[in-house]
Amino acid sequence: MNVWVYKPNVIHRLIFGSRIKYLSEGLIKRIIYPKLHTGVEPFEETIIITKSSSVHYSFSSEFYAYTVTKSELFSIAPGVKTSSKFIDEVWLESVLVVKLNSWLNQEMNNSP
Repeated sequence: MNVWVYKPNVIHRLIFGSRIKYLSEGLIKRIIYPKLHTGVEPFEETIIITKSSSVHYSFSSEFYAYTVTKSELFSIAPGVKTSSKFIDEVWLESVLVVKLNSWLNQEMNNSP
């Protein structure tokens, strides 16, 4: 999940980069810088992290709101809201979750 939080451009081809504005336990505010050809201006995103029997990462911006849950594997919680094709439910399921779970499996296979 750290790659998506700190280096989203590694996963999303339309993101040029990001900058963390605020970081505390359970709360991250960052600026997302889309690539110029997207026509989307930089925007602020809030990430709230909560822990119970699983970890929930809730992402919200002016364009979307979604939650990534990690128990054994990563998944997208029901209730995704998007007003842009920049990030939509199909991309979350077919790209983000697939990459996160692939990296998680590699980590588990390489641990002693």
